[in-house]
Amino acid sequence: MRTCLTFLFVFLALTPFFAQESSFYFGANAAFQSSRIFCSTDSDAGGILEYGFTPKAAAGIDLVYSFNPRIAVHSGFIYSLQGQSYKTAENANAQYKTELNYFKIPVLLEWRSNAEKKYAFLLQGGFQLSLLNKAESSRDRVFYYYSPEVRDVNEYYNSTNVDVVLATGLDVRVRSSHLRVLIRADLSLNDIEVTDKKQGLRAPAGNMTLAIPQLSYLIKL
Repeated sequence: MRTCLTFLFVFLALTPFFAQESSFYFGANAAFQSSRIFCSTDSDAGGILEYGFTPKAAAGIDLVYSFNPRIAVHSGFIYSLQGQSYKTAENANAQYKTELNYFKIPVLLEWRSNAEKKYAFLLQGGFQLSLLNKAESSRDRVFYYYSPEVRDVNEYYNSTNVDVVLATGLDVRVRSSHLRVLIRADLSLNDIEVTDKKQGLRAPAGNMTLAIPQLSYLIKL
């Protein structure tokens, strides 16, 4: 408790200093990303169930509050298409997949390496709230093998997840706006599947996306 109060006091004391050059930015982002659903039960299934490369897309808006030209808080909104495609030795032609769509709300701290130059290194880190919008699967009862019918499986997945986020890349300053090219990764910290729906000793499952790249453009308000 004492540590929290000390941190709060220091933050409030330094806020006027940081805010001397504060400003708001608004922008848009879009990404090409690789998506994966991790679960050791699926990984251990061998040739019966193999992971396939799963390309997806994401897009949204950026809201940035800059304390000074180097330090900022980044938030906004992302609509992310995610999921996992699979291969199976038993049915090579099957459209074997799980698709998960999320609304993501990140809260990130960001650092820009050089406030004076046009080109700068950018680093972001923090957390995000992922809200499930849609879940569909051609896996029989989600946790089993191929079914020819793609079904709504929202009830098998948690509606809310917390993810850790890390991104790095290049920030290009163009007058009062910024163009950014980032590599962005996020990883869920909780089991994305509903525990009560699991069968047997199924292991926890997690989401991961890797955006290569995420592009964003910010304008100063």
